[in-house]
Amino acid sequence: MRELQVGRNDAKQRLDRFLNKAFPKATASFLQKMIRQKKIKLNKKRAEANSLIKEGDRIQIYLYEEVLLPLEEKRVRPKTTLHLSYAFQNEDFAVIDKPCGVLSHPANSADYGKTVVDALISDLIASGEYVPRLEKSFVPALINRLDMQTAGLLVGAKNHRAMLILQEALREGRIEKYYLAYVEGCVDQPDTVALPLITENGMSRVDANGKACLTHYKPLLTSSRFSLLEIRLETGRTHQIRAHMAAIGHPLIGDRAYGAQYRLQEFKHHLLLSHRLQFLNLEALALPERFNVYSEKTEQFQSLSKQLERGKG
Repeated sequence: MRELQVGRNDAKQRLDRFLNKAFPKATASFLQKMIRQKKIKLNKKRAEANSLIKEGDRIQIYLYEEVLLPLEEKRVRPKTTLHLSYAFQNEDFAVIDKPCGVLSHPANSADYGKTVVDALISDLIASGEYVPRLEKSFVPALINRLDMQTAGLLVGAKNHRAMLILQEALREGRIEKYYLAYVEGCVDQPDTVALPLITENGMSRVDANGKACLTHYKPLLTSSRFSLLEIRLETGRTHQIRAHMAAIGHPLIGDRAYGAQYRLQEFKHHLLLSHRLQFLNLEALALPERFNVYSEKTEQFQSLSKQLERGKG
């Protein structure tokens, strides 16, 4: 028999989901069967798969170690040489200032050790804020994500409680996301794009049957050839900014996948920066009613207008 104690980062989740993380090589049907057959109990009592576990609970597993060991997955954190810059952090979460050209998450096994989430976990292990051998189900995670070629702010949760609070805030629109983007053509008035998008093969396009999307923008600088916009997303669909700006005839400079024509040798990818996050009503994480975090890349990004004006290419 093996007994697991529920820690702070394991609490407030269903029993079966906790077990799926503790024994990732076990099928969901196998774990649910063990619960039904009372070979897995909660506090020595019969439990249901959807029983909510809390800190201090004890889970008894009446199976031989020879059965359990193959169902576990040894956590080996990939080594990373990626150095992260932090725009803000406290005991609950960190705001990472991601560089352009770096993945947020691994797309396949070849990416392990080269992504923001790997570097975040490595940093938290080094600081003692995350100790893998003491955790049964929680791994620090990113709350939002950015395309590989989009630079700027990502939010990483350091504990399970913060992760749940931040995920809920993101769903409810209490984490406002502001971007800077260079687009083709003259945009001299603020406006909102409210076109539904559908995603196919990793690309998004306007479609009447797509998901509702809202993109608000206002010009900060404009010329006959390009404009610098501040953009606020009210929804968060795949490539939302890129698809919406292309749909209204102002694709992001360098965004060839979405029809950009204005090409410069210096810019081989789209010019987009997640430059500000505004956290609203997150007192649960010891933040003021309105709390803004800014990317340190903002000034440098804005200065790209001089290169665009020179039009080298």
